[in-house]
Amino acid sequence: MSSHKTASDDYRWNWDHVAEVDCTIFYLMLKFLVNREVKKDKLSKDALYDIQKIEDCLFESDVIHRDVAYNLLAWCYCSVGWTCEALYVLRQSWFDFDDPEFNNLLGNIATLFKYAAAFRLENCFPILDKVNPFNKTKLAVEGRREIQKYIATRIESVRCSFDANNIRHFLDVYLEQEEKPDSKISDETLFITIADLYIAGTDTTSVTLQWSMLYMIKYPDVQKKCRNQILEVIGEDRQPVVKDKDNIPYVMATLQEVQRISTIAPLSVPHVAIEDVEIDGKIIPRDTIIIPHLMSVHLDPTVWDKPEEFRPERFLDKDGHFVKKEGFSAFSMGPRLCPGKQLAESELLLFFVSIIQRFNLTKGDDNDQLPMTGIQTGTTNQPHPFKICFIPR
Repeated sequence: MSSHKTASDDYRWNWDHVAEVDCTIFYLMLKFLVNREVKKDKLSKDALYDIQKIEDCLFESDVIHRDVAYNLLAWCYCSVGWTCEALYVLRQSWFDFDDPEFNNLLGNIATLFKYAAAFRLENCFPILDKVNPFNKTKLAVEGRREIQKYIATRIESVRCSFDANNIRHFLDVYLEQEEKPDSKISDETLFITIADLYIAGTDTTSVTLQWSMLYMIKYPDVQKKCRNQILEVIGEDRQPVVKDKDNIPYVMATLQEVQRISTIAPLSVPHVAIEDVEIDGKIIPRDTIIIPHLMSVHLDPTVWDKPEEFRPERFLDKDGHFVKKEGFSAFSMGPRLCPGKQLAESELLLFFVSIIQRFNLTKGDDNDQLPMTGIQTGTTNQPHPFKICFIPR
């Protein structure tokens, strides 16, 4: 898919260097978001802006009732994708959800995830890519190429206006760090990191947001408990911020349970064994493609009590405090754990809390059985199309 050492590479010698650079980049990003007051709540403001867009643009009546088999997906993609742009400051101003350039980018991301699935036969039998007239790998490569061109253009635009005496946003912080004599980061590592975060973050977070809404209309009692805690801690008028997570344990537990039971990436990205290894008496030869099966972990009855049941309480202790579980692997596992984990969790939290704070979610069709099995459309496990009512509170 790419000559760069990115998310789908193996565990070879260069990974230590890549990991060190990634840690530096994320340290810079988080430091900037925390220390700059103007940026501290930017993610919150972006989420709030997009919730307002629901009321202003996507719906027309006091009692919102729309068939969102398509529209919900489109809104989630636009909202999460735009938040990525706002965080990295790849754009300087707001845009309309109908912006053709941005929607073309989102279309390319969707194409990439649809045709770059780890379980495709072509990954096991590469010859099929050469003889198959409907070459899906080619479509995925073309989609990624268009995404890379878009991001490269945005980065160059920021670089041209860079002023070390006027640090405006994260990319300026990065460029400032890059100029230091002992810096290990480069133009290439910036591009690789932003591209990986953007591509992975837009699709996976938007799909997780859809699942969270589906589970809220499937389990209204859980939705009510989440709303009660949100209103008790945050209130009706204040916009949520990331630090609120420490005071809303039931909401945090609900989001963890949604991610566990839906497992939006059942198969993690493929890697390669760097040496022969023995697991349970079986030899895994060097250069074997390894694909972690995350769904098997999330549905393992030896790890989770009645794993097929949706129970947010499994992430709470006896005193109602949120607790992390070792078997939770939504962001993969091992040294190649998703580097955007913290940002993705923050995005999901703020969007979810903003929605539940302002709307009551119900079924849009009383006859809809709301199947919860999901559809494997490519890399991600997406919910079946469903109708939903957003009722303003």
